[in-house]
Amino acid sequence: ALAAIMIASIMVAMVPMGSAESRGDSYNHILVQTELQKVLIEQNLQFEGFTAPVVYRLVGGDIVNTYPADSNNRIYNVNWPTSGAYYVNYNSATKKADAQLSVEEVYMPLELKVGTKRVSSIAAGTSLTIDTAGINLFYKDVVDLKVIGPDGQIKYDEKNKQQFTSIAVEDLITKYGNNNLKTKGWKIGSYTFHIRTKEANACGLDVASVQKIVNIYYPEPSPPSAPQNLRATAGDGYVLLTWDPPSNDGGSPIIEYMLSKSGCSGEPPVCFSGLKRVSTTSYNDTAVTNNQTYNYSVRAVNAGGTGAMSNKVSATPTRIVTPPPSLTHSAPQNLKATAGDRYVNLSWSAPSDDGGSAITNYLIYRGTTSEGETLLTTVGNVTTYNDTTVDSGQTFFYKVRAKNVAGEGEFSDEASATTPTPSPSPEVSPPPKPIVTTPSAPQNLQATAGDRYVKLSWSAPSDDGGSTLTKYMIYRGTSSGGEGPLAFVTAPTTS
Repeated sequence: ALAAIMIASIMVAMVPMGSAESRGDSYNHILVQTELQKVLIEQNLQFEGFTAPVVYRLVGGDIVNTYPADSNNRIYNVNWPTSGAYYVNYNSATKKADAQLSVEEVYMPLELKVGTKRVSSIAAGTSLTIDTAGINLFYKDVVDLKVIGPDGQIKYDEKNKQQFTSIAVEDLITKYGNNNLKTKGWKIGSYTFHIRTKEANACGLDVASVQKIVNIYYPEPSPPSAPQNLRATAGDGYVLLTWDPPSNDGGSPIIEYMLSKSGCSGEPPVCFSGLKRVSTTSYNDTAVTNNQTYNYSVRAVNAGGTGAMSNKVSATPTRIVTPPPSLTHSAPQNLKATAGDRYVNLSWSAPSDDGGSAITNYLIYRGTTSEGETLLTTVGNVTTYNDTTVDSGQTFFYKVRAKNVAGEGEFSDEASATTPTPSPSPEVSPPPKPIVTTPSAPQNLQATAGDRYVKLSWSAPSDDGGSTLTKYMIYRGTSSGGEGPLAFVTAPTTS
């Protein structure tokens, strides 16, 4: 008999784990089969294909416990010893059974990692691994990954499209393992993680893992990378410099640019170098002498320090007899002329290419014959003009050209309009003329402080005064009401 028990024990040990099933409901479904089927403490069991199922626990070949199912072939809240061998409908004479079971405690580990390293704090935006290696819940069991942040529980992360509640164990492992849990856009602060089963969808289990905490913080900014594509265009008494921002701002907004200038002049030559701080990505250097070569480079500065040097460029300003080269390159677009009683209203669009320097003015030309236009007036960086110096009953022809720091660009296409002949009725008055006023105040100004920087953002005014916004002037002070001019940025930028 002892030999038979030993043989039976050996045979059970060699049987592979089989297909006890979680179907996402409140039961572990036990099937009639020879493979070993897993049962976890506190599960509910549903026996399928059995007649009056009874679970037998054997220790040393002897039956020491029996656990009969109810009339629905169910056993609730398993609370059996984890030692011994378990059989369903065991026959002690034949040593045969309808099924074999293993009984285990629930094991639901949880570690927060970046890569393979456990972490308790991460920089904002770092991806996490939810490590549940060794978890013995069924893959179809449904759980909540409870994430409690500064604003409470995160059930669904809209920014990163991440679902944390009512997910299968299989999805918990595949979707949030291997650095797949994203924290981009999460607030700075403390976050608590733990896993909890959903009793109705996890074979009746109501258990939770340990809690793990991770703190999210702002990373220290680093200096930015080098500004890109530094270009120099020389003219008569000036060198116009333009460049593009760094590809990497180091995690902090660019505060300013440090422009380096060097050269040699005189006879014998005297060499020099200097620095210029600018807040935009262009600078017109007029402190130059014609026929002298100047060398330039530029670095960006943020709260983390001064970044790498850009490419170096050289330029030699030269006196020229023709107008300086136009950097606007393209003409104003869509010029339209609309005539009224003793006025012609003009409108146009900015050039498609400003040549790397902001438009400062528009020159308006008028004539009474096609291609016979002469300069009428110069306006600022606006795209409308109302000509009230016209006679009634006459055709007028117009062209517009743009101007920047380097000179005047190409002419627009020609537009014409014929003013109407005055009505004999003395009561007829001209239509109201467009009025351009100053814009209303920018809205929703916000200031966010960091280590050696303050980031500003705002919304455009509700009323632009009837004209496109060109710049925002920024004022700063150390006391309320004591602000003075600091810098300007070109519209439509609002930060």
